[in-house]
Amino acid sequence: AGARVSRASNQVPDLVANARTYLPLFVAEMTAFLPPPAIEDVKVKIAALSPQDESPRALWLRSTMQSHREWIMTDLARGRQRAQWRALFHDWDVVLCPPFSTPAFPHNYIPVQAYRRAIIDGEEVTYTAQILWPGVASAVLLPGTVAPIERTPAGLPVGVQIMGPYLEDRTTIEFARLIEREFGGFVPPPGLA
Repeated sequence: AGARVSRASNQVPDLVANARTYLPLFVAEMTAFLPPPAIEDVKVKIAALSPQDESPRALWLRSTMQSHREWIMTDLARGRQRAQWRALFHDWDVVLCPPFSTPAFPHNYIPVQAYRRAIIDGEEVTYTAQILWPGVASAVLLPGTVAPIERTPAGLPVGVQIMGPYLEDRTTIEFARLIEREFGGFVPPPGLA
C-alpha cells in the first residue's frame, strides 16, 4: 500500500533488557497492596530461589520486594530505553510487534489470575507470562494500539501491536485505521455476532 517496511532494525532496543525493566516496574505497581500474609509467602519463595535463577518468575518474585533504590535504578534504565526508542522514531513512524504471546484464546474463568494457564508452542505457561509483549510499549510509556489482522482456525482474532513515538497516540490509531481498511477490520468471533 506504499509504506516503506523493514523486518528488522539495529535501532530497536534490546527487548530482553526491555522486559527486565518492565517487569520490576509493573510488579511494583501490581503488588504494592499485598496483605502481610502474601508478603511473607513471597519472602519464603524468594529465599528458596537459587541466586543464579534469572527466570521471569524469579524476577517477578524479587520485584515484589525490591527496594526503593532498586526501583529508581530500574526507572533510570527505562529513561535510557526511552531515548533509544526516540532515536528509532526519528526514522520510522511505527513499529509492529505481537500484542501478546498467543492469539486470542477462549475465556478462562479461573478467578485468581495466578492460577490461569495458556498453551504456547505446546507448553503450558502462566497467564501472566504473556505480559511481556504489551510491556514493549508500556514499559517506556509509548502508545500501543492493537488491531486485528487475521483469525485463528477457530475463528478467534489475531492482532498486531502498533507502537508509536511518545505522545503520538493519534499516529498509532491512524495506522490501525489503515490496517483495518486493508485487512477488513474486526469481525466478531463465531457465536458473538
